[in-house]
Amino acid sequence: MIADRLASQRPYWLPKARAPAFGAGAHYAQAINDAPGVLDESGLARITLPEVPFTRAHGGLAAPNDLQASLIQQVMPVLGGEGAGHRGGH
Repeated sequence: MIADRLASQRPYWLPKARAPAFGAGAHYAQAINDAPGVLDESGLARITLPEVPFTRAHGGLAAPNDLQASLIQQVMPVLGGEGAGHRGGH
């Protein structure tokens, strides 16, 4: 979602829309090349949060709701705790 939002900003896509057409492979390669700079300009930064019990992190809620529980049970093991953006310090 964040990548789509960043790439959808007018200052990013408008100059590319006016450029000569190029293939999907070239577009992908350029997007990968641009990504670190676009992220830096966005002001977004990776943060590390301390591991705390669910109830403490979420204001005393007794347990996660169904959506939160499904994310904890299904998504986190796939990500390995690092997330897709954790590559080579970026």
